[in-house]
Amino acid sequence: MVAYAIRALLVAALAGTSVAQILSLAEVNNADAVGEGSDCYPSIYEDQTGVSVQGVVTSLWDNGFTIQDTGLGAVGGLFVYTSSANPPLVDISPAVGDVAVVTGRVIEYFGLTEITSVSGYTVVSSGNTVDPIVVTTGALGLNCSSRGERYEGVLVEIRNATISNEPAIVNGEIDNQYVTYPIDDGSG
Repeated sequence: MVAYAIRALLVAALAGTSVAQILSLAEVNNADAVGEGSDCYPSIYEDQTGVSVQGVVTSLWDNGFTIQDTGLGAVGGLFVYTSSANPPLVDISPAVGDVAVVTGRVIEYFGLTEITSVSGYTVVSSGNTVDPIVVTTGALGLNCSSRGERYEGVLVEIRNATISNEPAIVNGEIDNQYVTYPIDDGSG
């Protein structure tokens, strides 16, 4: 963990950013107040630009990637939406296992806190691993709840679960990422 913090200081110095400007993912995901409409627990940084966070890349999507702070567990994940600028503002080529500092605008998108309009992306290190947090479907819930909000953007593992509508796999990937696939381990 010390090496992780030292690399963060080095990246901040090289990027010309102060360490105080790199927020934890938990700070950006602040889940203290229930929002309205589809904004379940909106970030207190919503609509702010120039927000910098650091985390390990845990998954890649065609329109972005997720990052997670391994020291935080729950509340330590975030989606980075990279399709918001054409052409992109910066070169972004994430790989699973990269620790990266990402700077951009915080938004709420259908209840999910995201970084978008990415204006800075720096890889601190590569080859890192993140262990999923074991949770139950009951802990995640179906609707807006402080329990489920904690795991937004976090790599989780659900054991002994049934998927009632399995996704179509094309070329080794889920064919449609916007379809809901109900998962139940019997806990709710």
